[in-house]
Parts: sequence; structure tokens; C-alpha cells
Amino acid sequence: MRLKMASRNLLRNRRRTLITMSAIARGMALMDVTICMQHGTYQDTIRRGVGALAGHVVVQAEGYERTGERDRMVERSTQVAATLQAIDPQGLVVRRTFLGGLLTSPTSSAPVGVSAVEPANSQLVGAMDEYLIDGEWVSGDRDIVIGEKLRDNLDVEIGKKVVFMTQAGDEMTSRLFRVKGVFRTGAA
Repeated sequence: MRLKMASRNLLRNRRRTLITMSAIARGMALMDVTICMQHGTYQDTIRRGVGALAGHVVVQAEGYERTGERDRMVERSTQVAATLQAIDPQGLVVRRTFLGGLLTSPTSSAPVGVSAVEPANSQLVGAMDEYLIDGEWVSGDRDIVIGEKLRDNLDVEIGKKVVFMTQAGDEMTSRLFRVKGVFRTGAA
């Protein structure tokens, strides 16, 4: 009886029924597109965040989380990386070191956070090379890529030298680098 009444009601005013059905279909299609876009954006955010920062799995020195001491390093990191790669040959193991210090040019200096990477593998994990606006990605031990604002603050050009100073244990150490590229991520 209910089915018969519902069909009569729908067929009585066909134009109203078609308008209502098309409005519902369009609303559902729009909702489906929006959900897919949100999911894609969410996945892209995770991929970029994981690539730019530490990665999906992080190996830290014992006691690092408890103390937060930046000078704690993983001993025999090359051996640890080889062991992890052997566990999952399809995965990619990239060694990175995060440092804080002072970057100086002949005219200025600025406090910086440095992410030291293996040039060959870092492009396979992260997307930092996609943010390059000038120059090229690092290829050697003495190359450095800096942000656009830092380049302006230090007043350096591609190919110029900068010195990175940091504290290692109780001593200050410094190392000379050549600016290889400039990037812009949009983040401070």
C-alpha cells in the first residue's frame, strides 16, 4: 500500500519529481568531489610533511626523546641504515641530521635550522627540489641550498661562500659551504 501511494505521489507531479531528483543527484556529486579533493589534499600534506621532515620511521640516539639534547647522534648510522634497508629492500632508507647554528656571509649572519641530507636519496623521499626557484639541488659535501628570505638577509648569490657554525659537544665548529640553490616553500 505504501509503495503504491509513493509511486502515485511521484508520478502525479513529474516536473517536481525530476527537479528534486536532479537536485539530490547534483548535491551528492558535489559532495563526492569535495570529499575526494579533501582526501587528496590530506594525503599530499602527509607526503610532503614526511618527506621534508624526518620520514615515516625515525631512528634516534638512545635518550634523545627524554633529554632533547641535540648533540645525541646515532652511532654507526651507516651500519644501521644498511640493516634497515636489508629488512625492507623495497623501502628507502635516508640518513638525515638536523642541526641548529649560525650561517654567516661576508656581510651578515642569521640563526638557522639545517637539515643535512644525502643528496642522491633525499630527492626520492622529499619534494624540496621542487621548491627551487634559482640554482640547482645539492650534489656534493660542500653544497648548500638556502631559503629565499635567508638569501636576502645574508645578501648572497648562487656560487658564493657561507660559513655554518654550530656547537658539537663543548666546542664550536664551523664549515665552509657554497650556495648551490635557493628555494621558496611559502612557510616561514
